[in-house]
Amino acid sequence: MSTSDIVVSVLGVIVLCTYVVLVVALWLFDFPLKLAWGGLARGYFRWVWALTTFGSVVAFFHLWWAVFSTGAARDKRFPLWVWIWFLISAMAWVPLLLVDWKRDTHFARLAVWSTAGATVVIFVQSLDRDEVTIFWAAWFMAHHVIMDGIVWVSPPPDKALPSSEDRNPLQFQPVPNDGI
Repeated sequence: MSTSDIVVSVLGVIVLCTYVVLVVALWLFDFPLKLAWGGLARGYFRWVWALTTFGSVVAFFHLWWAVFSTGAARDKRFPLWVWIWFLISAMAWVPLLLVDWKRDTHFARLAVWSTAGATVVIFVQSLDRDEVTIFWAAWFMAHHVIMDGIVWVSPPPDKALPSSEDRNPLQFQPVPNDGI
């Protein structure tokens, strides 16, 4: 396993860990579910997003295989910095979303747009590859640019606490202190 493989693999695992942090925030704290869904709060977008996300995961693994198992990373057609840019941007989304919640800012949008920008570069770099790799690179880019960079970002996330029907059913509900 090369250094590039290790770096991308470790950063990928860290990205997945940030999603665990989001689930914990939704469950243990009064983190508004609407903020996590952003512009995807409307139900039909959630289904499209879920479908494209699944395809995006498949695309990531195909692209990772196409780049690192075939030696493309060594011949500089897919520079490692693009993958680091993508993964660090993806890694930043959950922490910045938590900052946005506490400080009424919109920093998570920057992480989403940065991630989308990295996927555009990955797509352009894949254009000299086989058709299957181009297809998955296009899917990867479309998900991050359209579903995340446009739909999730629009409209501005609502910081108000969600209504009872928007509340996560797994969310921890503390028992009120009755003075005992």
